Amino acid sequence: ISSAVPDTDVSVARGFSFAELWPEAERADARHVELDIARGGYGQAILRTERLVARSLAAAASLAGGAAEAPRDPALVLSLLGIAGPAYLRYRLLVRAARELGPVTVEDALAAYHFALDVRRSRLALGPGSAG
Repeated sequence: ISSAVPDTDVSVARGFSFAELWPEAERADARHVELDIARGGYGQAILRTERLVARSLAAAASLAGGAAEAPRDPALVLSLLGIAGPAYLRYRLLVRAARELGPVTVEDALAAYHFALDVRRSRLALGPGSAG
């Protein structure tokens, strides 16, 4: 995913943002998702949520064991977080549609971001950890 939006433009999304839920290093990604949605770039927003979801899953997996023992299967990590499989499958369908440049709507982009937020909040509910 290209980071074609200059960081100065990302400040536009700071009026209301969920970016504070992510570690500092990931907040710009969250702001880019929000800015893409605000600008009508729904497919791009959905694709950008993948990095947020992947990082949250990796952080949660690291709590389950060291690097060698950490679960690698997203379904297992989601289960450990208490997130239902059908929600993940719906999310993956949205990502597939965006990747294939299919028609996606604002509702789709918001649903993908909502899923990313759910994963992040579930990770945060476990308490502090070394992986964010």
